[in-house]
Amino acid sequence: MDYTSLGSSRFDASQTLDESENIQESNTHQTNRELMMTKTTIEVTIIGAGHMGSAIALGLKRSSLDISITTIDPDVARRDEMTKMGVNTVEDLPKFLKSDCIILAIAPQSFKARSKKISKLEKIDGAIISVMAGISTPELAAQLNTVQVCRAIPNLPCAINQGLTALTFAPEATE
Repeated sequence: MDYTSLGSSRFDASQTLDESENIQESNTHQTNRELMMTKTTIEVTIIGAGHMGSAIALGLKRSSLDISITTIDPDVARRDEMTKMGVNTVEDLPKFLKSDCIILAIAPQSFKARSKKISKLEKIDGAIISVMAGISTPELAAQLNTVQVCRAIPNLPCAINQGLTALTFAPEATE
């Protein structure tokens, strides 16, 4: 899908982060969010480069933040389209994944098979955000073996930073 003709806009991510997170911090523990705010580049991995995954990738790329985006999708045509938009792509989930945030933008019916690979990752430091319909936060946490999960309901205008996203976090989430 070609989003390049949709225009561009500025997105202030600090509003979304500050208004949507309820983080309990201690003085001795530096949270992933604090690390993200001090790093020069935020690393985001998007699993799935369909309509929503590519819209999110393009919106992040167009934002004012310094973000390194990688999409993972087995479809060659989707990877080619993302590469044309200037987004890094890979075919399959690597065993070691260094990412501040993982966004699941896959079809809900493929979640169980994909979640087995994701839960076997050696280390996931940041939050896992799902844009899949019909997969509850408790199910996400159970399948992925982490409580650092969030459900998001974005819309396609996020490609031009004009979208709106509703968020809900697992009660135990701290990132």
